[in-house]
Amino acid sequence: MADTLSAGSSVTFGPFRLDMTNRMLSRGGVDVALPPRAVSVLWLLVARAGHVVSKQDLLDTVWKDAYVSDTSLAEAISLVRHTLGDDAQQPAFIQTLPRRGYRFVAPVSVDGTAVLDAPAREPDAPNDTVRPLTGTVPLWTPWLPYLACFALGVAVGLAALALAAAPPTAPRAVVQLGLGLPDGMAVDRSPRPLAITRRGDTSAIVVADRTGARHLVIRRLDRIDVATIRDSEGAAAPFFSPDGRWVAFFARGRLYKAMVATGVSEPIADAPAALGGTWNEDDTIVFASRWTGGLAMVPASGGPVHDLTTPDVVHGEVRHGWPTAIQGSHGDVTFVIAYGLEASTDSRVALVNTRTRTITRLDVGAVDALPLPTGHLLLLEQNRAAAVAVDLPSASLSGSLVTLPDPVDVDPLSGGAAVAISSSGLRVAVEASASRLDWFDRRGTAQPLSTGLIDLDDLALSPDGTRVAGIERRHDSQQLWVVDLIRGARRLLTRARRLASPVWSPDGRVLAFAAGDLSGLALSTIPADGSASPREVLSQRGALVPTGWYPDGRGVVVARWSPSGWDLARVTLASRTAELLAESSEDEVAGVVSPDGKWLAYQTNQMGSWALAVRRLEGPGPVMLVASSAYRPAWLDAATLLFDNGTDVFRVSVPDDSRPPDPAVVAGHRQTIAARGADANGRVLVRGVTSTPAATLEWYDQLRATIAASQPLPGALR
Repeated sequence: MADTLSAGSSVTFGPFRLDMTNRMLSRGGVDVALPPRAVSVLWLLVARAGHVVSKQDLLDTVWKDAYVSDTSLAEAISLVRHTLGDDAQQPAFIQTLPRRGYRFVAPVSVDGTAVLDAPAREPDAPNDTVRPLTGTVPLWTPWLPYLACFALGVAVGLAALALAAAPPTAPRAVVQLGLGLPDGMAVDRSPRPLAITRRGDTSAIVVADRTGARHLVIRRLDRIDVATIRDSEGAAAPFFSPDGRWVAFFARGRLYKAMVATGVSEPIADAPAALGGTWNEDDTIVFASRWTGGLAMVPASGGPVHDLTTPDVVHGEVRHGWPTAIQGSHGDVTFVIAYGLEASTDSRVALVNTRTRTITRLDVGAVDALPLPTGHLLLLEQNRAAAVAVDLPSASLSGSLVTLPDPVDVDPLSGGAAVAISSSGLRVAVEASASRLDWFDRRGTAQPLSTGLIDLDDLALSPDGTRVAGIERRHDSQQLWVVDLIRGARRLLTRARRLASPVWSPDGRVLAFAAGDLSGLALSTIPADGSASPREVLSQRGALVPTGWYPDGRGVVVARWSPSGWDLARVTLASRTAELLAESSEDEVAGVVSPDGKWLAYQTNQMGSWALAVRRLEGPGPVMLVASSAYRPAWLDAATLLFDNGTDVFRVSVPDDSRPPDPAVVAGHRQTIAARGADANGRVLVRGVTSTPAATLEWYDQLRATIAASQPLPGALR
C-alpha cells in the first residue's frame, strides 16, 4: 500500500489533493502552505493510509538525522490537523492511537481511483492500556511511606532476580506520580533543580515560594514533609554525595555542602556561576562555576581548588559544564562542551578522567547528559531526549541514537536539565510538554499565534511583527530561516556549522547573527529577503554574539567572549570595529538599547544569578538593578521594559532621569518571552509554561522497552 501510494502522481482525500512526488498539498487547485516537515508527516501517513504508523517511524523518516523528540512530531501533527480542519477528538483524517502512533483514516484515491475506503477506527485507548497516574495522585501523601517501602522492596527483589534470570518478555507497567509539594512551593525553573540519592530514598529540590525567592529543600521518601536546608537562599544545581549523607549546592556565588540529617550548610569554594557539580567516590567534587571556563576540582572537605579541564579555544570551545560521575568507573566524569553563550548554539558531550586528566570528546551532541547504570548516556535538549549506548573502556559510542518519549525542561541559556535518576530507576523530573506561541500585548492580553514555527529555535521577531527569524539545528549543520507569519511561507537565508542569535535591524531589512565553524563565532549580516549572501563583519578568537541594534541601524550590540568572561560591546558596521560598552568582574550579556537610544538594559551575573540591569547608554550614570532573577529583556517603548524570570513575564517602567526604575510588576503569569524583540505595536511573542513535575518508578524498564522497540524503517521508505 505504501509503495503504491508513494509512487502515485497525486492522491486525493476529502477536498484535498496531495502531490506524492513533490509533496505539495492543494485544495480546490490552490496550494496550501505547510512547512516541509509537516507535509512530510502527512505524506507518510497517507502513504500508509489505514495502517498505524508509529511515532518512531515518523521521526526517523521525516527528521532523519535531526535530533528531535515527540514534541516536534506533536507540533507537526497539530499543524496538519489545523490545516485540514480535523478534530483530534472526532478525527476525519488523522486518528491518534495512544502509545502506538497515528493512522490516516479518510478514504483515499489515486488519480481518481479509490484505493482505500474509510477503515474501521480502532478505539482511541485499548482496554488493556495502563494509564500514568498524573495530576490526580500526589507523590507525597499520608500513605506514601507504605507505597514507597513496597515499591523499593519490589525494585530490589526484581533487581536481584534479574541477575539470575533472563529479562521478562514484557516490561512491568511504568507508574508515574505527581511530584507534590506543600502549598506555596513550586519546583524552580533554574538549571538542574532536582537531585536524588543513588538509593532513591531522598531527593533535593530547588523550590520557589510565592515571592519568587528560591531555596533548597530535602524530601525523604519515608516522610511526607520537607526539610529546608539552612542558608540556602538562591540555591541552584544540587547534587548528593555517593552515600547520600551530604548534599552540595550553589548559592550566592559559592559552592556549599550540607549534612542531610541536620540541614546545616557550610561553604566549600567560590563559584561565580552554577553550572553543575558531581561528588566522586574519592570524596572530591568536580564542579563548573564559570561561563567561560573549564571544570575545577576541590576536596569535599574544602581546600585548594585545582583546574581539571580547560576549554580548547582554538576549536571554539567556550565553557565546560554539567559534570556527572560515572558510577563504578575509576574517576570518569561526563561533561558538556558549549561553543556559544547559549548551550543550544552547539554543545558536545565529553569524558574526563580525574586521575589522568585525559579528555575524550564524543561524537554526540546534547546540552546536558547523564551517564546511566544501564550503559547508556541520556542526552537532553529542550523538548528532546535520547539515549545512546557507550563503551567506557574505549570511551566510544557503541550503538545508535534512540529517541525517548519523555523530554524534560531544560534551561535555554546554560543547558541544565530538570531531571535526576537513582540507581534503582526512580526518576524525578520536570516534564516538558509542547506549548504554543502567543502574541502578548501592552495590556497583558495573550492571543494564539496561528502560524507554527516547527523545529526553529533562537527566535527573533521583526519590527513590523510580520516575520520571525529562527535557526533549525541539525547534527552536522544549522540553517537560518525567515518565516512569514501572514502567509506561512519560509525562506532559507543561509547555513553554517554553527549559527546563533539572529537580530533584526530597526527597519527590518537586515539580520545580524553569529556564524562560524569549529573555530568560533563571527558577527555577520544578511539581507532579510535573501537578496545577497552573508557578510562577515567582525571576527575574533572565541565568539561575538549579537543581541540588539542601535536605533540608527549603524551599530550592533554584541556579547563578546574572552577568557575572563562575557562583556558587551558596540560594533560599528561601517568601520567594522568594536568598542567596549560595559566591563566589570561580572559576566554581562543580552544587551538591548531602548528605542530612543538613551538606555542600555542587560543581564549581569550577580553572585551566580542573572540579574537585570539598566544604565544610560552614553555618559556617566549609575547602574540600576531592576530584578535579581531575570532573562530576555525587551523594550516595548522608550520607557517600558519587559523581561521574564523563567516563570512569569514582568513589566518595568524606566524614568527619564537617574531615579531608580519603578518596581517590576507581573504582566503575564506562567509565560516566558519566546523571541528577541518587540514589534512597533508593543507586542512580543511568549510561550506558555506548562511543565509538569513528576516521579516515575522503574524508569529503566521504560528505557529498555523503548530501546528494544526501536526498529529501522524499511529501506523503501527511508
